[in-house]
Amino acid sequence: LKLPNTNPHGLFDIGSLGQPNSWGVFKNADHIIMEVKSAANSFTQAWSPAPLGSSGDWRHVSAVWQLDGTVTRFKVCVNGACKTAYDGGTANSLPNQQGRFCLGWNAWYGFSRSQMDELKVFDYAKSDDEIRRDYASALDTPAIALAGARSVAVPLNGSFTDPGATASDPTDGDL
Repeated sequence: LKLPNTNPHGLFDIGSLGQPNSWGVFKNADHIIMEVKSAANSFTQAWSPAPLGSSGDWRHVSAVWQLDGTVTRFKVCVNGACKTAYDGGTANSLPNQQGRFCLGWNAWYGFSRSQMDELKVFDYAKSDDEIRRDYASALDTPAIALAGARSVAVPLNGSFTDPGATASDPTDGDL
């Protein structure tokens, strides 16, 4: 997720945030916040572990919900950092089953101007260790370096020999 340095932005919505049994994720001035409303329309929030700052960098964001009896527990993790316990919890909150699932928008804050690279939905609550591994694997990308000059002028009908490139990554080394 790459967030612009403005506020606020709706990121995710199930069931129209602000309505009973709605779940949403949004950005305020410097945190990512998850909000869950109960059937009685009372709400609880979970905030990202630390302020985001205004760097405009890409961030790995995980929003975790877990149903524990009649209580929905939830938290937000950013760049593999999670709070040690669920900081959000509300009783009698099940997601609205009317088929409304939005990405890049929520009913309270509207559209986001954030960039999103990929979304994964799981049918279980990921552990903190799984989230940290997901974040670390996202960083494990190859570095590619071109050999030769940055630009080359080739005369019309001339020949060109590609000088090649090298690639490596933190796990496998030289590729």
